[in-house]
Amino acid sequence: MVKNILKSALPHLIAVAIFALVAIIYCRPALEGKVLQQSDNIQWKGMSHSQQMEAEATGKVPLWNNGMFGGMPGYLIMMPKLYNDVPYYFSQVLTLGLPKPINFFVLACICFYILSLVVGANPYIGILTALTYAFSTYNPIIVSVGHDTKMMAIALMPGVIAGVMLLFNKKYLAGVVVTSLFVGALITTKHYQIAFYTILIILFSSIAFAIKAIVQKDFKHLLLVAVFGISAALLGVGSNIINLKTDAEYSASSIRGGSQLPAKGTGVVNDKGLGKDYALSYSYQIMEPFVLMVPKLYGGSSDHLEISEEKSKAIETLSSMQGGLGQQLQGYMQFYWGGIVEGTAGPAYAGIIILVLALFSLFVIKKEHSIWIISLFAFTVLLSYGKYLSGFNFWMLDHLPVYNKFRAPSMISVIQIFLINFTALLGLKEVFSNYAERNYAPAFKKGLIAVGVLFLMVIVFYLKSDYQGEADKNLVKQVEQIKEVQIQSAIYQFTSALKEDRKTILLDSMLRSLVFASITLLLIWLYVTKKVEFLKYKVVLIMLAFLSLVDLMSVNSTYLSSDSFNEKEDTNETILKAQAADLEIQKDKTDYRVLDLKSGNISSVFNGGAITAYFHKTIGGYHPAKLSLTQDLIENQLYNFPNCMPSVNMLNTKYIIDEQGRSTPNPDALGSAWFVKGIQWAKDPTAEMNALTNLNAKDTAVMNIVNQKSITGLNQFDTTSSIKLISKSNDVLQYQANTKNTQLAVFSEIYYDKGWKAYIDNKEAPILKSNYLLRSLLIPAGSHTVKFEFKPESYYSNIIYAQICEWLSILLILILIGTWVRGLKTIK
Repeated sequence: MVKNILKSALPHLIAVAIFALVAIIYCRPALEGKVLQQSDNIQWKGMSHSQQMEAEATGKVPLWNNGMFGGMPGYLIMMPKLYNDVPYYFSQVLTLGLPKPINFFVLACICFYILSLVVGANPYIGILTALTYAFSTYNPIIVSVGHDTKMMAIALMPGVIAGVMLLFNKKYLAGVVVTSLFVGALITTKHYQIAFYTILIILFSSIAFAIKAIVQKDFKHLLLVAVFGISAALLGVGSNIINLKTDAEYSASSIRGGSQLPAKGTGVVNDKGLGKDYALSYSYQIMEPFVLMVPKLYGGSSDHLEISEEKSKAIETLSSMQGGLGQQLQGYMQFYWGGIVEGTAGPAYAGIIILVLALFSLFVIKKEHSIWIISLFAFTVLLSYGKYLSGFNFWMLDHLPVYNKFRAPSMISVIQIFLINFTALLGLKEVFSNYAERNYAPAFKKGLIAVGVLFLMVIVFYLKSDYQGEADKNLVKQVEQIKEVQIQSAIYQFTSALKEDRKTILLDSMLRSLVFASITLLLIWLYVTKKVEFLKYKVVLIMLAFLSLVDLMSVNSTYLSSDSFNEKEDTNETILKAQAADLEIQKDKTDYRVLDLKSGNISSVFNGGAITAYFHKTIGGYHPAKLSLTQDLIENQLYNFPNCMPSVNMLNTKYIIDEQGRSTPNPDALGSAWFVKGIQWAKDPTAEMNALTNLNAKDTAVMNIVNQKSITGLNQFDTTSSIKLISKSNDVLQYQANTKNTQLAVFSEIYYDKGWKAYIDNKEAPILKSNYLLRSLLIPAGSHTVKFEFKPESYYSNIIYAQICEWLSILLILILIGTWVRGLKTIK
């Protein structure tokens, strides 16, 4: 029996070895202890620092984060124990314990390979499609910038689909176990946008399956798939119930839940999701999905040199310019000219070889698959257009469930890349398993026509495009206002040269794809027509796998290569090194916050300033889902710096670091807490925000008029009163208050009613919102101990449910193993 097991397992072990070998060769410096300088990971080190420090000191990860934006829920950044060990360690086992980023690519390969086995493909096909899925260019790009959780989610997605396919194939027990494990592992990554995309794939494929079952009147199977599928999903969800509950609770208070304020321009309050402009940022131009087949159709990336210096006419033009004009134009030296005006790290290239195989496969596979695959692909293309197809996508934001919680329509290329690889998988499986029984020449002709049509569209685009991006158009508008003919002429010369470079890049990329497509079509033709006797399926698949890696890796190396890795110490010491101002400020051991303006751009303080949080508590930072109240204050007050000092002061901003890196004390910072003399009542949130502009925050608190009934017993202001911070950790704050009269205390802490509790002498007291986003308490006369404690029920009340799902998962795994062992004994 053992010998038979080893024999049957050998092809799969070889497959895993190939996956590991390719990933190791590609990311070899990782085995030498080197690391990627990932911008998002470095930001995370700053974001999580206040929690990391407390966890090291106490052994417990706090749930609140004091480091950024004056405070925000910390479980969005660094979550304590979740009682989801089974799905977490399941995904870790599949990475083979390899270092980052090798583990990401191996995990993606293994998960897609599992899917290939579930649909009945042989190991050769599984290896080919697993490699092309894992190393499609989008994946190395997101790894290079530090989108680790997104990459983990993309890697796990095929595993979820594999579990669903097992259920479709009437393997109910295995389907429940595999689906629940992969659903649990996917949710553990906390990348809900990729989870949403996975649901879309399951939805479209399930509709096709349901129609087939109804036509065949197989209602029992349909019912069992529904029951077992929902049960498996609930089990996977249940193991992550703490994650989901806390995040769902927070979502309503974050920018993904909308704002209390009317949107600028429309005057309409959107309190249901992201603003449409923000949600549809990172949208594709109409031809941009073609980067799946021609990677540099729109110039490649915003940051990389996509053409050699010797070949670039734009670089030559800039070098020849006199004075400082060439330097001024450097910022416009961008080869990417597509629809993503925010910039892109690179194209979502699927690989022309796997795309050609997928197009051929569309005419090979059964209609029950091709219809839902084409429908979903077309749907995702429409979604990827975002603001460039605003009517359709505005409607989707309003009606497609939870879609308005996400942004970056271009990210949906993740589904397209999966569908391309999955279609090729199904098609190759059909061809190589039914080779002797079917004539595939007609399918080849249709596939050839499809490839030809797509390339014809690219050729027309090449001939008709203006090669201008949004930045170029803005530059041209500025040039039109310049009266100096010599400068005008130089700038026009530069923009013309840049267009020529982009045209050259597109042509080179198109011809490259055309060559690989031709080779692929030739191999398919030789095989299906049996023109070459020795060209057996194994030889064809090995050749296709090799060519696919050559194709993908030659593109990937532009965005992630050995040169992308640095010594670990160098990376951390260079970026996370305290400057003179930081060291000076750190001498202050009191409670304070910092406004760091070193970047010279006030927007970047609140959208990329998390590194400051590595050294200080800051009112800036970075998080893609900030509290809505915080974002409102940023947009309506803090962006107007220095004309927003009341808001800066009430956030206890004791130090301001200027653009030259010098720190200046702010003597008007109001401290940790203070008593106010009076209240200014506001009729609505807009009035609250507007009142902050000229507020004397030391003496007056702004409150919404709905709180008027809660404020009772206020007497004359006590000039001798005091309130002092005694101790402060992330989750617990203590103050000592002394006053002869009942008074309103304002605390320089962010208001969040989903977990913060206040106690005056151990008796719970209601927390009031003042100054739009701060906490307030009504303090009675006398000497009192005041305590705030962050203890969200969404975390603590769901621990037992997570544990139950853990035990059920383990039980199901043991039952599946037992069934498998009994089956082996029967075979023996």
